[in-house]
Amino acid sequence: DTQSAGLVIDYGHARKGFGDTLQAVKGHAYVDPLEHMGEADLTAHVDFESLAHVAAGQGVHVEPLMEQGAFLKALGIEARASYLKSKGAENIEVDLERLVAPDQMGKLFKVMVLKHGY
Repeated sequence: DTQSAGLVIDYGHARKGFGDTLQAVKGHAYVDPLEHMGEADLTAHVDFESLAHVAAGQGVHVEPLMEQGAFLKALGIEARASYLKSKGAENIEVDLERLVAPDQMGKLFKVMVLKHGY
């Protein structure tokens, strides 16, 4: 028997929905995906519901989907940030806020843990 695990962290939806998930970003701003061909970054939201369904169908255990902020806090990001700040690291509060705040990446990004053979 083999053991394996996967960690998927990205922005996306917990449940399937309607709407555009294809996005284009140029110069830190959203642009029409068909404009600026070759000059804009194209990306799409992850369909976590479908990913979980396919994984489970292959016998993979799928942990409940978490928001990035909660996941990082559970791992101790606040203690790590405090330690780094005590060692003179700059901008730690700003960086921490960006990663865990609900109005920034904390809710937008989701975390899926996949395990097989555990």
